[in-house]
Amino acid sequence: MKRQILLLLLTSSFFLNPLLFFSARGNSATILWTGNSTADPTNWSDPTNWLNLDTGEVPTSLPEDADMMIDGLFNVYISGSVVTGSIQLSGGAKLFITASGNLTTQEGGLDGSHGIRLDVASPNTNYPDYITGNKSGDSALFVYGVVNINVAAATNMRAPKSGLFIGASTSATVYENASLNIIVAASNGIEMTGALSNYGTITITDSTDKGILLNSENETTYGSITNEESGTIVITGGAECMSFRSHTIMVNYGNVKLSEASSGTVIEAGSPWAFTNNGTFQGDGLVERTRFFTHGQNSVLIPGSSTGCLIFDNRSTPVELSGVTLLIEIDGIDACSQYDQFSSTGSGGLDLDGAVLNLIFGENASVTSPVNIVQDVSGGITNSFSSVVSNNPDYMLSYLAGSVEIEGTGSLVPVESIFGEGRPLAIHPTLARDVVFLEWPDAPAGEYTVEVFNLAGQSVYSNQAAGQAVPLPIQVEDWRPGMYWVLVRRGGELSAGRFIKQ
Repeated sequence: MKRQILLLLLTSSFFLNPLLFFSARGNSATILWTGNSTADPTNWSDPTNWLNLDTGEVPTSLPEDADMMIDGLFNVYISGSVVTGSIQLSGGAKLFITASGNLTTQEGGLDGSHGIRLDVASPNTNYPDYITGNKSGDSALFVYGVVNINVAAATNMRAPKSGLFIGASTSATVYENASLNIIVAASNGIEMTGALSNYGTITITDSTDKGILLNSENETTYGSITNEESGTIVITGGAECMSFRSHTIMVNYGNVKLSEASSGTVIEAGSPWAFTNNGTFQGDGLVERTRFFTHGQNSVLIPGSSTGCLIFDNRSTPVELSGVTLLIEIDGIDACSQYDQFSSTGSGGLDLDGAVLNLIFGENASVTSPVNIVQDVSGGITNSFSSVVSNNPDYMLSYLAGSVEIEGTGSLVPVESIFGEGRPLAIHPTLARDVVFLEWPDAPAGEYTVEVFNLAGQSVYSNQAAGQAVPLPIQVEDWRPGMYWVLVRRGGELSAGRFIKQ
């Protein structure tokens, strides 16, 4: 009889204890930060800084499937390689992944089963001797190294909710040369009502729901993202790549690339929302409510992901592209698969005044019939591009009532061609941060001129140099991120190439 009563009590505690119920694995240890190490009270990897809440003992080692909790005003540092189950920061906790740090989470655990969760106060009050939810503070994640979220081999062991949860009044920062990678998520890659700043690289792949969901509580409490000049955000997959609820905002100074949304919508948007593009925005699909999408001077729009379609849902508000460079790749005559296309769906029309068109024809591109590279479904197109940059002068640009067409019947008008055929030129690295090198199999004899153009067709570098066999370096560390074109002239000879500045 006593054994039956004991069994009943154990079974009841399992179903009544939400901590056990939400745990990704029933046998995962729950470990709380104490900072009690006498050797290094800020070192994540020192087990004496932790307390196993399931046993009440200091662990001798940290299990790779453990749910780790830091609650209170602690600064904790990861400097080496760390693998764990999940992480929760609350009560003002700060977690630093140093430049030499490499953090991997394998599963979700604790409240909500997120891979990494940031809260002002802990939502867990299942351990009243240790965690009461009374500690309060702006928790934060600082990434100087590498963070990989949800990399468990078995899908059912990954976080069943968002990979990274950034609660209201909390923040995450990814610094230059650092990376945050969310491999897969059962709901959203990142769910946030707090703030995210990115100077490095954020990649999100295969989210079940949204790549990034920006939530809001009211007009003053909302999710916000700042992607700095050195920042790159790449989101692939998900029902929508990004979802902006009312009042949420994003400012982009760097590079944002969104593609392969299963719904066809790369940005789902409420009203009002705000996206300010001061850098490069590349999308393959629909952007909703683009009256709230603002274009900064010298910003860049790229339809598709290596040919594709970018559609603005402008409704009754005109789309004005003044100061914007529209980059279009053309490899054939099939829209969205062989050439890029930009279009709008509303009645507000499309104004090209002050915009720059950059046409990139593939090496074997053949345009045998007109292709609509820019089209407006119902509002009509007004004005024309202020300038056109092309790597092939053998095609004519036509402005019609509802589209901008390319056809191979003459020379490009207007045209500012910076490319040509000639001496082979190698540029490396093609993805540059500080310096690029120009190199020829057969170096040009005599003096030659090197010019570099940005996507707006503006010359950003010009230099005369003597013929040499050694590589010619060009310092680019202070340049804005984006694509650049290189043209080398010597007499009637011409060499050309391109690279991307991170």
